[in-house]
Amino acid sequence: MYKDNMENTDNSLEDLALKYGLDKCIHSGCHNYIPGYTKLFCNIKHDVENVLEIGIGSLENGQMGGLDGYLANKTKYKTGNSLKCWEEYFPNANIYGIDIYSHQELNNNRIKTFVADQNNIDDLKKVIIAINNKLDIIIDDGSHKGEHQVFSFIYLNKYLKKNGIYVIEDIQPHNIDKFRDLSIFPKNIKEYIKSNFEVVYFDTRATIGRIDDFMIAFKKIL
Repeated sequence: MYKDNMENTDNSLEDLALKYGLDKCIHSGCHNYIPGYTKLFCNIKHDVENVLEIGIGSLENGQMGGLDGYLANKTKYKTGNSLKCWEEYFPNANIYGIDIYSHQELNNNRIKTFVADQNNIDDLKKVIIAINNKLDIIIDDGSHKGEHQVFSFIYLNKYLKKNGIYVIEDIQPHNIDKFRDLSIFPKNIKEYIKSNFEVVYFDTRATIGRIDDFMIAFKKIL
């Protein structure tokens, strides 16, 4: 396990994050995840076929600050813009999104959304059955609750392809050390992760001044 040094950003992903007003971009004043995502994805962007993101960011239902919130006003973020960003960044990929709120208006040729709770195994099963494909990338930008992040990972990681990547954003301060040493997971899952994944974390708290600006990635090696 090691800490990435966050160098060599790719302007193309940064430009897309700006275009879609994502809170993942330092220019939003919210998070600084784009350098980390660039390191993870820049060499595979044309090979990625299936991406699943947990959390659609429903302004209409008060997520992301709501329709009158900071993001909607400052960056012109709109519901589902993260999915649209990934759709443009990964030109050959199907983009799947899940949320507890329905946003079927986002569905198009390459974007498909599902109503699902990331902490409900029946919901996750239905999503996986509907996708009916192994996933290259899973991004958890959902509830940000540690128990939900662990639950979703335990169920969904087995549907990653070899060399697939599972990312968890917004690790809360009281869980950061537990994710660093994997003690937040049950012992058997901790050992499974050590044997099957390379774990990389991106600690950008000092660059943005947020105590939850911490992202972890699990790269499947087996």
